[in-house]
Amino acid sequence: PEAELQEVNNITSLGEVDQLAKDFEVSPYALLVRLRQVNKISQAQYSSLEKELQARYLAQDEKLKKAKGGPSRNRPSEVRTQFGNPFVDTVLTTWHEQELTLHKTSKLLGLNNPKHVLELAEI
Repeated sequence: PEAELQEVNNITSLGEVDQLAKDFEVSPYALLVRLRQVNKISQAQYSSLEKELQARYLAQDEKLKKAKGGPSRNRPSEVRTQFGNPFVDTVLTTWHEQELTLHKTSKLLGLNNPKHVLELAEI
């Protein structure tokens, strides 16, 4: 991907960032950071695109808050119910002992978002 990224030029819109992110199979934000790291966009472009991206995320968050369909899910609680406390505690202990990465821990527990592992470790 590094060689392919070097061929990228003239990124001017968030739509272009979205398409490239899809092509590279990463989030738009991750791609934006990488484009800045390899000097494919200026700091001013980065700041402008980041503000647009943040505005989009905030709008999506507001839309989700207003959406009907009942209360939001509590994934950490669901995981404990689904797998049971002994399994979850064993996986979390192994993670705390640094024998598992956060990514691997989240996959073992069926969590797509690693932040749920951190929440699960608190309850």
